[in-house]
Amino acid sequence: MLAVYLFVFSYKTKLFNDELLVRDMMWLDIWAMVFLIVLLLIWKADMTRPLKGWICISAFSIYCFIAVCMIFDGTPFGYNSYWGDHTFHQAMLLKFMSYARPTDFYYQNLPPFYPPAYFLSMAIYGRLFSIEAYKLMKIGTLAIYLLGPGLLYYSWKKLVPSFQAVFITISCFIIFHGGVPIAFTSPHTFLGYTFFIPWWLYFIEQIKPPDNIRRFYPSGVVIGALLFMTYPYVFFIGGFLLILKTLLYRRWTYFGETKSIHLKRAWIVMGGTAVLSSIYWLPPLISILTYGGKPADQEYFHIGATGLKFGFLDFSLPGLMFLSGLYFCLRRPNARINKGLLILLGGSILFYFLGSILGVLDRPINIVKGMHFILYFSGPLIGLAATGIIYRDKLLNRSKPAITIVIGLIFLWLLTNFNGLAKSDGIKTARTAKVKTWDIKPQEIETIKGSVFLTADNSFPAFYPVFMFISINQHYSHPAARYEQRADFLIQLQKINDPYLFHTALRHNIYDRVDYFMPRLENDRLVMSLNMSNYPNRSLMKKLYFDKDLISNELLFENVGGHIYRLSDEIEAEEIPVWAKSFSSGEDSLRYIQRLKLLQQSLDTTGQRIISEHTGLGE
Repeated sequence: MLAVYLFVFSYKTKLFNDELLVRDMMWLDIWAMVFLIVLLLIWKADMTRPLKGWICISAFSIYCFIAVCMIFDGTPFGYNSYWGDHTFHQAMLLKFMSYARPTDFYYQNLPPFYPPAYFLSMAIYGRLFSIEAYKLMKIGTLAIYLLGPGLLYYSWKKLVPSFQAVFITISCFIIFHGGVPIAFTSPHTFLGYTFFIPWWLYFIEQIKPPDNIRRFYPSGVVIGALLFMTYPYVFFIGGFLLILKTLLYRRWTYFGETKSIHLKRAWIVMGGTAVLSSIYWLPPLISILTYGGKPADQEYFHIGATGLKFGFLDFSLPGLMFLSGLYFCLRRPNARINKGLLILLGGSILFYFLGSILGVLDRPINIVKGMHFILYFSGPLIGLAATGIIYRDKLLNRSKPAITIVIGLIFLWLLTNFNGLAKSDGIKTARTAKVKTWDIKPQEIETIKGSVFLTADNSFPAFYPVFMFISINQHYSHPAARYEQRADFLIQLQKINDPYLFHTALRHNIYDRVDYFMPRLENDRLVMSLNMSNYPNRSLMKKLYFDKDLISNELLFENVGGHIYRLSDEIEAEEIPVWAKSFSSGEDSLRYIQRLKLLQQSLDTTGQRIISEHTGLGE
């Protein structure tokens, strides 16, 4: 009842201020103490360990759900509202809710390349209950903390006793590095990484014999495909490790010999996963083969990614706990669970350094994500170490009260650290954000659905079901979008000052037919900014400037609100004023004519014909 009340209560829009934040922080601290007391009571209760484990996890789920409700108190937005990656996350949700056919979050005629499973499930939920897309990011975070612990506990219970599964599950949800859990900033990444580890240990490492071999393969393939469609990057690490193990399994001495039958099962599961998940990866692959591809998301890099930037090397309590857990596993390498974790962790670190080598060769594979995955070993390693300490009878007999107090204090610190998210910048942004409208006329809203916008605002598709001619940030762009060619087209277009030619080029280019032009007005000029990939640097800002007179002709560009201009349908040149058709002084120079010819290469046959007739270039 309390969970339901707080879920509804957290959606009342409130003015955010420091006084409200202080009160929320106090309530969160009280709630952490209450949960710790409840957990101790469950711990001391007279019941079987499996039942005790499920009750502990249920109590933890309720604690997390209520805490997240209080952290997001008074806002319908998720972490960081519609900024950063959530700009295209929200656009993706809106696309899935608005169209029957899955499509890219920015480009009209391209299939999704970003992993769709999490966002598609949230979009289905939104459509069933008529919830706006911008509210679904917060609802998704709430769902992860309410349902995730139970699902993760069930996954780990297949591998370890319930007592250890409880500690591992709780550790996975409350231990994080960098101040903010990835479940807030990138929920699909959290699900993909967190659930991949037990899936890998059970179906690939097979640290426990399958209960039923007939169910082993289909369940492994289905779960693997869902995980791949949730976040595929980690499967490349797994594939690299599996190839390495296949080549070296006869010489695998430190961790013990790997039986060939295990490798056969592992390859069957991995192969089945690849086949079943092809409903996701095959369409974008076809589009890349058709148009060519440049995965600029792999080129996202910065100086902070160099060196040993592993979070567990930070001098912090989570870092020290991670190293303690790693030491615990290294002391017991013959335990199958420890062996499986160490092999996967070692493979991940090797993959990271392989990524560094490829990066030097200008073939980057976004090793920033590889570093993130290594952090996800914190939960299992710390959970196993904690239970290992508690199980040590000699230590318990000598200092049982001291160990209980120390573990309780560490646990309380972790809970209050989790509560401290309420004062983070991303939460403040969410609690002060408002829905953007861009002053669009109400009668225009239904008209713009499915239209293509050449816009200077990346967040516009996060609130309206429209497409973009080009993404503001190349790292967020579809690999098959021909981003650099589109950018070159716009760079050429900014040299044109004839409204009719400008209109023709936007309507008849070979990429997407532009329906609306939405620039910014800056110093009496129309401006757009493009964040171009600039590996090994993060990005390079490119500003485009257009003459304001280009949109002055109302026959060609109709203002529909704010700085949004709707491009008219076909207009014959005879309807355009004579001054717009003629070159001004110096424009008929060889250089200008050459620009027009270059521009023609980016137009379809109709556009080429119109420019030839309008300028006389075809004569």
